[in-house]
Amino acid sequence: MSTRMEYQAVLLNDDGSETYESTAVLAVNNSDAIEKAKVWTVSLPDIADGSWLQINLKGIGIRILRPGEF
Repeated sequence: MSTRMEYQAVLLNDDGSETYESTAVLAVNNSDAIEKAKVWTVSLPDIADGSWLQINLKGIGIRILRPGEF
């Protein structure tokens, strides 16, 4: 059985200085966390133009997705 880890998915404004949405996702690996973070963004009613998505594990960024990538 794979151990799931808690990742943080954070939507940041266009210059990265402000978080405007975030959530925790449980995933078995980085790829799984990235896909779950993408699914989470689809559930949001309004994503600001120019925002970007950062996925973190234990405070370390594992992936940044720019507009059009999520």
